[in-house]
Amino acid sequence: MNTVNTSVGYSPFQLRFSQSLYTILPILPDAKLMTLYELNARSLIQHLESYVHNEQDNLLVAKVRQAASANAK
Repeated sequence: MNTVNTSVGYSPFQLRFSQSLYTILPILPDAKLMTLYELNARSLIQHLESYVHNEQDNLLVAKVRQAASANAK
């Protein structure tokens, strides 16, 4: 679960939750933290979109490498 996938460059946990596995998550949500997340929702969405774009780029590179390897045979 913590192993980084060479094709996408992220671990499955990081892709699913947009956080490193080493991040300590709060057990109970803090009221200040919730308002902070509400205020920074746009920033969070942009951060997630950047992960998605990076993942798509990495998958495209892996696809090209796989096609080149298959065509070389």
